[in-house]
Amino acid sequence: MISKVIVFAFVPLFIAATLSMLASAGDDDASNAWSQLDTLVIEVFTWGYDPSPETVEAGTVVKWVWVANDHSVTSGGYPIFDGIFDSGIQNSGFTFSYQFNSEGTFPYYCRNHGSSYSMTGTITVTGTVGTDDEGRSFIEGFGLMQNYPNPFNPETAIEYILPNASDITIVIYNLSGEVVELLVETKQPAGYHNVTWNASNMASGIYFYRLQVRQTDVGQAGNFVQTRKMVRLK
Repeated sequence: MISKVIVFAFVPLFIAATLSMLASAGDDDASNAWSQLDTLVIEVFTWGYDPSPETVEAGTVVKWVWVANDHSVTSGGYPIFDGIFDSGIQNSGFTFSYQFNSEGTFPYYCRNHGSSYSMTGTITVTGTVGTDDEGRSFIEGFGLMQNYPNPFNPETAIEYILPNASDITIVIYNLSGEVVELLVETKQPAGYHNVTWNASNMASGIYFYRLQVRQTDVGQAGNFVQTRKMVRLK
């Protein structure tokens, strides 16, 4: 469940007003999204995945977070890749997400250390997810996830959910409510998306990132806005 953001008295009026909206309609939409889809976080360490093995319900999003270098999350039994998902070899600070919609057992391993360190894991999925009239799995509602790592230096990853194709913007603000970067401005398809913000030119301090969605396709109604806080540390 997405938690509500606490606004302190010294936060400027612009930011306070933006975050205040999260306690009403916007935050309800986000809560609906995550009541439908749970998220499991697994950390990728030097010699293993934690926690593992894990059992989840269908529709769960598993998010792997790298806290060590030179590892992958590759589906299959080592050394045979089964073609379902593969993060590639990544380093500390990287995140990779996959939604498990089908019942079954899904082993995975590290390409570099699956043998030498027995670096393997397993996700067991129970149940099924909802489908539309054409049998396709669907996502209910929008969602903006907390950035990772947080605090960060100098890069951080921001993930978000779109239930359908939408025009979106992601804007970074400082504590004074000033725009410091327009990170994303485009139309994107439904699904899970990831963008990295490099704050190497920014001072240490509190920043806010804001996802704004504008739906323009026929049959889609309503917009979505959500803002979260992050901390840059040098």
